[in-house]
Amino acid sequence: MEGKRRAALVTGAAGGIGQAVSDALEAEGLAVARTDLANGEGLSALDVTDEDQVRQVFRKAEEAVGPISVLVTCAGIMPAGIEPGRIATTTLS
Repeated sequence: MEGKRRAALVTGAAGGIGQAVSDALEAEGLAVARTDLANGEGLSALDVTDEDQVRQVFRKAEEAVGPISVLVTCAGIMPAGIEPGRIATTTLS
């Protein structure tokens, strides 16, 4: 694969872990297709529960950045009524 830039697709890339992973992958030299439920600057809109939309966005991402060799799935929704600060932190060691 020498000479070719690797490409990644990241879901949930508008913020949090998805955004941090996208930034880290780009820092490592990968071309990153960022997706999220809502379309925004530098993002492609993607509802991961819609299989047809997933296929379409994946195709468009490959046209833009090349064959996807890394897939990071960070899409998630915080249930209503839960405050992010009240979620316990767990360390696996």
